[in-house]
Amino acid sequence: MTHRTLRNELPTRLSGSARRPRLLAAALRALVIGGLAAPIYTLVGCNAYEPPIFDPSMVELRERQGANDASVKLEKYPATLQAIPTPKGGDAGGPRPPNDAYIGKLPTTGRTYDPKNAVHLSLREIITRAVLCNSEVKVAGYDPAINAQRTIEQEAVFDAAAFLNLSTARQDTGLSTTDSLGLGNQAGNTVVGFNNKTVTNTGATGLRQRMVTGGEARLTYSWAWSRIDNIASSDEKFWQNEVRLEVTQPLLRDFGRDVNSARIEIARGDQKISVLDFRRILEEQLSELERAYWQLYQANRIVYIQETLLADTIETYRVLYERWIRGLDASKIPVSQAQSSARARQADLIRAKQNVVDLSDEIKRRMNDPEFPVSSSFLIVPSDAPLQDPVNFDYQVAIDAAVAHRLELGQQLVRIEQSRVAERVAANNKLPRVDFVGSFGFRGLGDGPGEASKNLWELNSPSWSFGFEMEYPIGNRSARAIFERARLQRLQAIEQYRNILAQVSLDVKTSMSDIRSNWEQSAARTQSRLASREQLDLIQKQQDLGEPITPPFIQVKLQAQETLANEAREEAAAIANYNIAIQRLERAKGTLLKYNNVKLKEDPGAKYLNRAWVEEVLKP
Repeated sequence: MTHRTLRNELPTRLSGSARRPRLLAAALRALVIGGLAAPIYTLVGCNAYEPPIFDPSMVELRERQGANDASVKLEKYPATLQAIPTPKGGDAGGPRPPNDAYIGKLPTTGRTYDPKNAVHLSLREIITRAVLCNSEVKVAGYDPAINAQRTIEQEAVFDAAAFLNLSTARQDTGLSTTDSLGLGNQAGNTVVGFNNKTVTNTGATGLRQRMVTGGEARLTYSWAWSRIDNIASSDEKFWQNEVRLEVTQPLLRDFGRDVNSARIEIARGDQKISVLDFRRILEEQLSELERAYWQLYQANRIVYIQETLLADTIETYRVLYERWIRGLDASKIPVSQAQSSARARQADLIRAKQNVVDLSDEIKRRMNDPEFPVSSSFLIVPSDAPLQDPVNFDYQVAIDAAVAHRLELGQQLVRIEQSRVAERVAANNKLPRVDFVGSFGFRGLGDGPGEASKNLWELNSPSWSFGFEMEYPIGNRSARAIFERARLQRLQAIEQYRNILAQVSLDVKTSMSDIRSNWEQSAARTQSRLASREQLDLIQKQQDLGEPITPPFIQVKLQAQETLANEAREEAAAIANYNIAIQRLERAKGTLLKYNNVKLKEDPGAKYLNRAWVEEVLKP
């Protein structure tokens, strides 16, 4: 299934949980999402078609279209104390109206959304969309392709080259006579016997090859046609053909495959590193997405907690207000206390709702899905409940997995190998230069090209030469310094591997500690919330039984409400952090992609040669 097919199967507008099965089915059917032909991996994204000419207006279009919200109209800032509108609830202590009836009467409690703009998405759906569409991942996907071309550039140094040279030359020899000849001073080419004109046409073709041993070989077939025009004699015309093999081969410095293929090995190492960088960015995006997802769950829980707290506070204010205006046991002081707390908690609710909006926008940005532009009014709502069961991990198994799978260790091993190659070349560079230079060939002469070729292939006119060229810098300080630098860089790379390994162990240990700590915190916070709930119920029971409504009593009640809300918020935070810590452990182990059922593959296509690619987003 192609990217375009997958994109066409995604709903154009999602407005709730009714369309989730359709989206998930379409995403999970995309088992093979495209590919590249050669070595390494890329993620192309939502649309397989890329126009030949970049049009930024098309990229900007979705954000412009998404920004369809009306501007927020701010209300006039109140300069005096405003009464809290409360619904009629009967006699003091009578039945409490629903929360919406309380909160809906307030001038504002933060930005709200139409239910049709609330999009309920599971974590699997969000990860699927991010894997397909995330722009940062797609940008990183080009790096392996770029480095693959650099590798080919280094390999192409040893490609054979065919050459053809053609030239023509004319020489007209001119001499000046002297008075000793009795001819006076005049140009010699005007004197019979001194007129000598030569025209030579030459050509050469053959192959030139740089060898991995460090030398260069050249096989040449050349021909020349010459005509000598001399008035003293008849014109002389002749052909000359030649076949020659020329070889230059270093014997010490720059000798051998290991030295001359070093740039290829280093380029291949850079390509491997860029693939792991692609994986690193993909893991970062998935990790941050899951973190934002559970934080969004937490933020929604906090909105609910703040709404409940505000409703409880307004209810307290309503009861006190009705008792006060009826001349019962409440005075103006506790009424003002409740009113102040209600306004402060109203501000907390506004901030909580804005946090939901911010986290939803962050998820939309990391998804980069055209269906949900950041500028749009869609509000992402988590449909998954967090894990609240204990999960136990074996520390030794986790460390073994991290050592085997952490990409940072893999990258550093490649760098160590690159430094070893550089040290090997630097060691060879300390040797003196001793080059063998030789050539061998045959010539053929004749009045015409046929005769010249015949004489050539009779191999009767061999010619050869050979020799040695030697050079050694006095002191050889530059080569020694380069070798020492390469050796130190290799030792530095090895030490860096030890440092990264220690950091990997720390990441695993810290993640496991976070899992245990957040699990224990969530259990403790749950008990604390239950105790605070019991305390508030007892206070309310005292009030219902006729406890005098004094300022200290109201202060205790308002404080108990705040304590209950704080404990509920901390409980939600601990549960969210527990789920975040689990995925952080998977990332610390280097198994986050496997944890999210995301696989990479080689792309068999030709258009995006060597770009990194995601093969599958599998059903859990």
